[in-house]
Amino acid sequence: MPNEVYFLEIVAKNDLEDTGNLKARVISQVKCWCKPGFHAKRLLKFVLVTPETLDQLFDRLAPMLESLKDSGSIERFVLHPAPSAVVTDHGKIDALAHYLRAGQVEAAERNKSQRLRHLEGRQRRV
Repeated sequence: MPNEVYFLEIVAKNDLEDTGNLKARVISQVKCWCKPGFHAKRLLKFVLVTPETLDQLFDRLAPMLESLKDSGSIERFVLHPAPSAVVTDHGKIDALAHYLRAGQVEAAERNKSQRLRHLEGRQRRV
């Protein structure tokens, strides 16, 4: 299964400065390559790299996100495939654009190593 890049957007009920360690809690429980790419007053956006499909990733993350929702920390969450490029008001210096490129590089490296293992196995059989 090839590695893909996804965005996880979390809308907090309160200002992020009042939510304590929400960002750290999410990062520690995602259990895949994860970088915080964007934040605003009540919005966090993470860049994720995983071999899971969108549905598999959602099924794995939903219980943790629902528990944060039930505890009153977050209001909504959205998980979607990342676009191929992002243009922001800060240009290429923006963390979201940087971590999107870093996630694409990470996914490509992981996919490359998977292809090499697959090819090596085929070459041994010949």
